Amino acid sequence: MKIRKIENLRFGLAVLVLIVVFAFVLPVFYRVSPYEQDLSNPLSAPSIDHPMGTDMYGRDLMARIMKGTANTLMVSFLASLVSLIIGIIAGVISGFSRGIISELVMRLADVLLGFPKLVMILLISGILSRDIFVSFFLLACLSWMETARIIRGEIKVIKESLLYKSLVAAGLSFPKVLLGYIFPLLRGKFLVSFTLSFASFILIEISLSFLGLGYASPEPSLGTLLRQARYDPAGSYWIVIFTGLVIIILVSAVNFIADGIKDSLEENVSR
Repeated sequence: MKIRKIENLRFGLAVLVLIVVFAFVLPVFYRVSPYEQDLSNPLSAPSIDHPMGTDMYGRDLMARIMKGTANTLMVSFLASLVSLIIGIIAGVISGFSRGIISELVMRLADVLLGFPKLVMILLISGILSRDIFVSFFLLACLSWMETARIIRGEIKVIKESLLYKSLVAAGLSFPKVLLGYIFPLLRGKFLVSFTLSFASFILIEISLSFLGLGYASPEPSLGTLLRQARYDPAGSYWIVIFTGLVIIILVSAVNFIADGIKDSLEENVSR
């Protein structure tokens, strides 16, 4: 069982690395513009000149999928990082505080968890801002609650340990205890929270772009590419196939990584 978990983690990491190479490195060698239109060659099937075909404006689909994957990864990564940082800060404050401060942080988290996330996403993207980075930054600021609850619970347990009490009794400063002892113990939790939110934000970005609330044309993303294909899915099947494969592989790879890390942590705890 342990070998299988390690293999799943390694498989997910290997696939994610390949996707990153496809999105950020391959465009250096595949020098085809994802924005250049060729209206004399719209919706052409895969060929030597266009390995993945073209879209309705004659733009090279492979170049657009590479750029779209890079855009989706970039905004999802940044949103996950912001969400993780806010969650860690809130969890640490709540975990070490007593009385009203700890309760306020957790009650705020409970209130935000009670709001339907889909409604907040549509509100942010459709009304407050049409800039994808601003929208995802605001969404990340409203997606930290699960991480904060996990960190708070772990800190409450750590504070009862003999090692923590001995470190405090020895006179170590709070930053040294936090960065040198507590954070190393929690880095697995950090990784799980980050990878799970990363996968969630990828799907959110794809969904918003598909609905026309994400990246604005002509900037591609995996969601905007699928949105184009819905007008004529039979006549442009290559768009659905290639874009869909990238989405499935990307989300599966991130989930494999998260599950692998989570299973490893649970196994270490059981020991």
